[in-house]
Amino acid sequence: MGAQRRLGLILPPGDDPWRRFNLEQGFGAVAAQMLAQGWAVDVLAEQVPDEPWPAGAAFVPVPLLPWPVIGGPGSTSITRSLDFGHRLWACARTRRYDALLAPLAGGVLQPCLMARELGELDRATALLLWGDAPTAARLLADMELASLGALADDALERQCAELADAVFAPGAAAFAPLRKLGVPQERLVEARLGAFGRWPISPWSSGPVATLTHMGPGRRAWGADRFLDEVELRAEAGTLPPEGIRLLGPWRDRAYGLSKDLIGLRALDWAFDFGLDDAVEPHDLGHRLARGGPTTLVFSGPTADDDALVALAQAAGHSVELAADHRLANAKATDLGSDWPALIERVTGMRRATLVPAPSGNGPVASICIVHRDRPEAIVRAVASVAPSSALVREIIVADAGSVMDGVESALAIVAQSGAQVLRLPPMRHRAACQAAAAAARGDVLVFLDDDNAWRGDGAARLIEGLLGSEFDIVVTNLALHQNGTVGTDPAGSPMAIRAFIGEAHAAGLFFNCWGDSSLAIRRTAFDRVGGFGTYEGAGNDWAFLARARAAGLRIGVLQDPAVDYSSGTSSENHRWRKRDAEGARQEVVRVSALTFDEKLLALLDLSQLCHIV
Repeated sequence: MGAQRRLGLILPPGDDPWRRFNLEQGFGAVAAQMLAQGWAVDVLAEQVPDEPWPAGAAFVPVPLLPWPVIGGPGSTSITRSLDFGHRLWACARTRRYDALLAPLAGGVLQPCLMARELGELDRATALLLWGDAPTAARLLADMELASLGALADDALERQCAELADAVFAPGAAAFAPLRKLGVPQERLVEARLGAFGRWPISPWSSGPVATLTHMGPGRRAWGADRFLDEVELRAEAGTLPPEGIRLLGPWRDRAYGLSKDLIGLRALDWAFDFGLDDAVEPHDLGHRLARGGPTTLVFSGPTADDDALVALAQAAGHSVELAADHRLANAKATDLGSDWPALIERVTGMRRATLVPAPSGNGPVASICIVHRDRPEAIVRAVASVAPSSALVREIIVADAGSVMDGVESALAIVAQSGAQVLRLPPMRHRAACQAAAAAARGDVLVFLDDDNAWRGDGAARLIEGLLGSEFDIVVTNLALHQNGTVGTDPAGSPMAIRAFIGEAHAAGLFFNCWGDSSLAIRRTAFDRVGGFGTYEGAGNDWAFLARARAAGLRIGVLQDPAVDYSSGTSSENHRWRKRDAEGARQEVVRVSALTFDEKLLALLDLSQLCHIV
């Protein structure tokens, strides 16, 4: 008898308790079905779900790491999705899962998808998405965009759409935005989420409808504007329930778009009763409705509108129609949705059947290129850090870009004695020195490293193996950050933080990639195809390089386990200023990769801000 199959259901954090409530209900229904079929079910979340779950489901906390997870430069550059996604990967890789199922929104599954592609997560694990509304669709529905954080979530979602084994959604209407996001048609699977233990209220009580209630936030994405429009039409036609309407859920006090102010203005012309309770929590709604008796027709969200309004127009005798959030499915309270065990078993079986083993036995294929200038102690340490990965390294090339400090000659002699090839170059830009090192290299894989950084254990080998074992053209790495001058000095190797990256240059993804184009591996053919490091001479050369690479169609992967100990300090005040600001690099990225940005999203954000707020 084989090992028990295991499913991980992922509940990401968020500021929307309504979405979390519906997701808990829907995934609770999935858990109930899977447990009944003999699967083990884990719920991976930061906190225990508010609602009761089926007996037998285990809660697996996704804890904070011993060090913070940060993103690219700037206060808006780390998103909750990227932070939780990285911690989720760190948690999931310690357990064996046949499948992981997560909601799409925010792209929290992206680090796990990247890790699986690069051999940092069991390649046999099926990674599945519930296709709730993409970030772009929700933002455009409510006309709000305050920072690049949302654009980063959009970038994460686009990678999830490309890499996931299957994306489940409740039908054709839900498929359209997912296809636009990049989900291949063959990976779209029609499925519905049901409701597990929704509320203690009978769904089929008899009696006339007395109150029409909108459940949820006052947002366009929840159908709030359509609700108000339809209410006014019914009022004119004389078919509105006698006790009017109720709005249960948060509405903004004052904001562009739907708000309490908007209700107040529209209500000036209303001749019917209405009520608003913006403090009610989702889990309290059942009790609120039960106290009101079986006289309420409840709905929210675009996919639920039609059913509810048709029932109202026909003066249906059903008094309670508990409709789910549109990002789930329009399910009755007693409905468990689709046959999830059959769906998940089919996808996991296909994953195992089509799995191609990662290549092994690679010989010395890589050239390690290290650019150096006036850091004698650092260059010796950087070259020495290659040793644990030597089986895959054909040569080490040190490009010295015009060093003049005392101690450089002896340091370069030491690295030359260790077998490294030293290029003595005149003073030149970092980009040009990288280009010179690449021109001298003979390996099929080019790997770049800054001289003040060092490989973390066998980091160079992991970076090379990740590239060779995947379909990516470039692999960058998350970085273990250390204070300037402390790389390689801590025996425990504990970083002060992990800098996490996105990789692919969808939307704002480029702004979340690494500083220092030396922290990457690239196939020689891909490097030549993109024209090397090009001619951009400003700060943030890595952003400009990755923008051109993506524009040329190259794919970019990210190692989750940092391969590099990265020195976070800077050698001069001028360098520090340029590195933190890098406005020129942002402008260059926008210029080179403008077509990869979502034009409608950017219309919500003044393009001039794009170069300043990261």
